[in-house]
Amino acid sequence: ACDRGRGSHPPCYRYLNGRIRRERLHTTVSTGVACYPEDGRSPDAMQARADRAMYMAKQQGRNRVLRFAP
Repeated sequence: ACDRGRGSHPPCYRYLNGRIRRERLHTTVSTGVACYPEDGRSPDAMQARADRAMYMAKQQGRNRVLRFAP
């Protein structure tokens, strides 16, 4: 369970080996973007290209947004 603590990030609690531990959780997001109709006209094509861009974002260091580029 998480509740608001000091600062902008809530403290998180994890149950491990019979003990509850308070930890900070840090997350990042990598997102791929495809634009209609330049990058595809069908939902499957759009999803495939956005997915490819997302994996390229992860390879380039994560925590970024990349637009599909052929």
